[in-house]
Amino acid sequence: MQWLRRYWFPKGCPVEQIKLVIWDLDDTLWAGTISEGPIEHIPRNHDIVVALAQRGIISSICSMNDKSVALEELQKSSMSDYFVLPSIDWNPKGPRIRQLIEDLNLRPINVLFIDDLAKNLEEARFVCPDLNVALPEILETLLDNPAVAGKPDLALKRLKQYKVLERKISEQSAFRGDTNDFLRQSDIKVAVLPPTEKDMERIEELINRSNQLNFTKLRVDQSTLAHYVNSTDSTTGAVWVSDKYGDYGLAGFYALEDGALTQFVFSCRILGFGVESWLYQKLECPILDINGEVSTKLDRDTTIDWITEVDYHQERIESKTATEWLLIRGGCDLRQLNPYLRANVAIDEEMNYVAQSGFAAHVEHSEILKQSNPEFVDKFKDIIDRIPFIDRDAFETDFFSDKHRFKLYSVLEDYTHGIYRYRDTEFVLPHRRFTSNWLTQRDFLEKRFGKEFADWFIDNFRFEGPLTEEAFEANLEWMIALLPEGVQLILLNGAEVDLNSEKEPGRHLRHRTYNAIVDRVVARHSHVSLVDVRGIVTDPSHTTNSIRHYQRSIYPILASRVDDVLLAAGVTLKEHIEVPEEPMIKFKPNNRRRRRPIIKRLMQRLKSFAKRFDN
Repeated sequence: MQWLRRYWFPKGCPVEQIKLVIWDLDDTLWAGTISEGPIEHIPRNHDIVVALAQRGIISSICSMNDKSVALEELQKSSMSDYFVLPSIDWNPKGPRIRQLIEDLNLRPINVLFIDDLAKNLEEARFVCPDLNVALPEILETLLDNPAVAGKPDLALKRLKQYKVLERKISEQSAFRGDTNDFLRQSDIKVAVLPPTEKDMERIEELINRSNQLNFTKLRVDQSTLAHYVNSTDSTTGAVWVSDKYGDYGLAGFYALEDGALTQFVFSCRILGFGVESWLYQKLECPILDINGEVSTKLDRDTTIDWITEVDYHQERIESKTATEWLLIRGGCDLRQLNPYLRANVAIDEEMNYVAQSGFAAHVEHSEILKQSNPEFVDKFKDIIDRIPFIDRDAFETDFFSDKHRFKLYSVLEDYTHGIYRYRDTEFVLPHRRFTSNWLTQRDFLEKRFGKEFADWFIDNFRFEGPLTEEAFEANLEWMIALLPEGVQLILLNGAEVDLNSEKEPGRHLRHRTYNAIVDRVVARHSHVSLVDVRGIVTDPSHTTNSIRHYQRSIYPILASRVDDVLLAAGVTLKEHIEVPEEPMIKFKPNNRRRRRPIIKRLMQRLKSFAKRFDN
């Protein structure tokens, strides 16, 4: 089946950026067929899905399976929240993939479909000829391919925005009435604001990566973009969009110069909202030379009464009014706290991520924090660079800076990871469960990381088991002693429910012992608080695939406990203050359209029109 690889970025062809990866499930995302018996999750594929999300690339599913059974299995693997609009039923895959791409307002050329059956790949390409397809072998090197380089998105903003779209699509499919009626009840709000320095990167991305709603397709670099924004001869606007389903963020940009639009571009996430026609009418329909195909026609005449213009955007308000900062350090599941926090704090995160090697890198352990200083990293950089599941970025931290008045720290990895020491040095590497000694698993290491690494790792490291009780307590005291004056530490402990787990037997007992240590430490320091998971996760049904991962319904409760600490310390609640960050755009009069530049553009239009008849 290797001939199928020719569809995956053939040599000599321009590489289109992949924006969506559609996964088959059986023998692709996981090993085995779920309808025939137990399946085995593939950790590498979990890491790939997370890595793609952190690059701004969305994942979805097209599988022939029982939907409820498949979704339950995904929930166990803690991957379900990373997939958008999963299509799981027994219908042919080709039409479903086409519908999925249309629903997400994407083009097939920006989509990759991975399946273990050539028949399914061929069917999908028959329905969507420009679709990229590949067998699961591509996963071995997928993250190295330039087409999935994406852009750093550790906060998962793009995934969150597509989740908003997912909810909207679900409600729209159940809505009875015409499209405009649905849009009217959607409560669409648009703010057109002067671009700020913080907006430049997003605007450049819109201009250079968008095609479907990019009317001029004039690509830019930073200097050209700066010219648009700073020139006294042009008017520019950043277009922010939200509705009752969620926030789409900075979703459009325009530049108006000499009475003509030189930039007029929008995110495909708002395709079908009518924002582009609304703005075009607002600008009094200036000259616009449309370059290439676009996915919608500009409507000059229809009254677009389903859009309300506002002179603020919540993201700008919060970044402007939040005077307190919170740093969250822990597992990536803690990102689920953010939407539920009511305290008006700006948030930074230090969480596990996917290293350049494609493997998950964990930063949460207190031993990593102890080693996070430039002198230590410089001393052991050659060792760190040889380890595929850690890199130098893991040792960069703001935990001891005075930027954040509040630090939220989850201690769960200290409860969980085993300690590997490099020879007789002070360099230690916390990794995976302490019940599993990788130094005795040569076959596994060779299969996953290669023989060269396996030999080196086994020869140079020794396994010390779990972090001892004494070391854990000492690490907490060390951490607290180094916090700047005025900083408040919020510790998040672990659940103590008995899951009767074969992989982690008796883990609740270890949690009980180490939670008691946390209790003692908190009692000794007035500026250290505890968010106590024990009173929230009280039943095995509150967890997902381990004692450390909780059902989604738990995170709003955890967020409310964090809020209690922040509000008690004087942090205010978030407010939707309807005050613009800057004055609304004052549009320039259109009398400049009559001057010489406009004549030049009219002549260009006439020439283009004449060519149609020549052809």
